[in-house]
Amino acid sequence: QPWGERIPVGKDNLILRECILKNTDYVEGLVVYAGHETKAMLNNGGPRYKRSKLERQINTEVLYCVLILLTLCLIGAVGAGLWIDSFEAMAPFLTVNSIVDVHALWEGFLAFWTFIIILQIIIPLSLYVTIELTKLSQVYLIHNDPLLYDVVHDKRVECRALNIPEELGQVQYMFCDKTG
Repeated sequence: QPWGERIPVGKDNLILRECILKNTDYVEGLVVYAGHETKAMLNNGGPRYKRSKLERQINTEVLYCVLILLTLCLIGAVGAGLWIDSFEAMAPFLTVNSIVDVHALWEGFLAFWTFIIILQIIIPLSLYVTIELTKLSQVYLIHNDPLLYDVVHDKRVECRALNIPEELGQVQYMFCDKTG
C-alpha cells in the first residue's frame, strides 16, 4: 500500500490462471508460480477417456482374436510354402511351366495375406457398432422415461455420456459395519 502497510499474498487476494477482472481501473500484481512445473500445469493432463468394464473386456477379447488370427495365418502361410516346396518337377495346379519358377517364400507370403483376407471375420468389428447403438438407445430410453421426470423443476434426466448406463446398478464396493 502507498501508506506503508504490507499485505500478505493469500487465497483472498490471489487470481488464478485464466481469470478475467472487470470494472477495475488498474491492477498491481505479482506473478506467483509460472511455467510448466507448477502444480496446476502438472495436474492438467487433459481429459481422460473413462472406459467401462465392458469396453475393457471387449478390447482384451478382440486382442486375443487378433493374436489367434495372426497365428492361424502364419501357420497357413508356412504350410502353403512347405506344400509348394514339396513338388519337385511340376505342380499340376499351377499355370507356370516348371516348379523352378515358383518360389516357396513368395507363395507363403501371398498365402499369409490371403488367409488374412479370408479369416478376418474372426475380429468382431460389428460388435463395437452394436454396442454403441445399444448405448444410444439406452440413453434415449432413460431421457424419455416419464418416471425420471421432475415436475417441480420441469427437467428430464440428462445423460451426457454414452457409457453411464453401463455402470448403473453395478456394485463395486460394499461396506458392512458388524458392531454389536
